[in-house]
Amino acid sequence: MISNTQLEEMISYILFSSYLIDDRPVSLLITAEPESGKTTTLAKFKQNNGTAFISDLTYTGLVDLLPRFETKELRTLLIPDMLKLLSRKSTFSANLITLINEFIEEGISAIYTYKTTLKFSNPVRGNFIACVTSGEALNNLGYWTKVGFVSRLIPFSYGYTNQEINKIFEFIITRKHSK
Repeated sequence: MISNTQLEEMISYILFSSYLIDDRPVSLLITAEPESGKTTTLAKFKQNNGTAFISDLTYTGLVDLLPRFETKELRTLLIPDMLKLLSRKSTFSANLITLINEFIEEGISAIYTYKTTLKFSNPVRGNFIACVTSGEALNNLGYWTKVGFVSRLIPFSYGYTNQEINKIFEFIITRKHSK
């Protein structure tokens, strides 16, 4: 990827934050136009210890992962495209967003639903790094602000200059991307 060095550095810092002692990990929301390399850049970190690179996630899916976060086997959720999570019925995606809120901020102490009974001795928390297109972020900004989702994340938005776009085209035309 061309010119995503700052994004890679930021993701590294966010991942490191999950190993801080006596402090909460920091979460990140990456926004950029489609085909800006968000997913490709995030995918570079999917083999890191403690990360779960997840293309699709539901409320129940996150609940099922919580015991692995409790044992510190997992520390960070990597979501390459939040559009998949947000494209569900609004009640389902809203339910997931509010659970993520609790997961990244105060931690989840207990869940008692029809199918699930979980109680943790200490609140289970982790950090969250997700990518979303600028347009989808704007579409959801009102709701995310209302429920406090935006205030729990560091927003990272970027775009390319004309000079960088020309470098990318040259990179593709000369087939350097296939090497």
